[in-house]
Amino acid sequence: EKNKQREVVIKMVRLLGRYVEVTSNADMAIFQTSGFQAAAPKTPTPPLTERIRKVEHGPNSGQITVWLKAVAGASSYEIRSCVANATPLVWTSAPASSVKAPILLTGLTPATTYLLQARALIKNTYTDWSDSITFICT
Repeated sequence: EKNKQREVVIKMVRLLGRYVEVTSNADMAIFQTSGFQAAAPKTPTPPLTERIRKVEHGPNSGQITVWLKAVAGASSYEIRSCVANATPLVWTSAPASSVKAPILLTGLTPATTYLLQARALIKNTYTDWSDSITFICT
């Protein structure tokens, strides 16, 4: 019974919010007198680089999950990582057949900052590596 009442109240508040939005007719001064707070505009998050869309911590310690951005005509992709500030930089590469599923990089050292780059294979030729991004592995 409580959940049903809660759903009714939530629906009524949403309808009231919509009514205030329409009645204020895009006048923010009028809208603010209602007691409602304006929501921030929803803008898509831009990709980190021209090839890497998003990077997050992996499901386990020592793992990083990477989402790549699709490149027109690409048949596969490659991502590489190395410890930042290492001398010399020793890169480890991982293949990716598509961008539909994220790539899980494993065997990394927790609490270490890594450089990540990606490239695409188009007609048997690799593109240049993307700009490096840094990410701290947990």
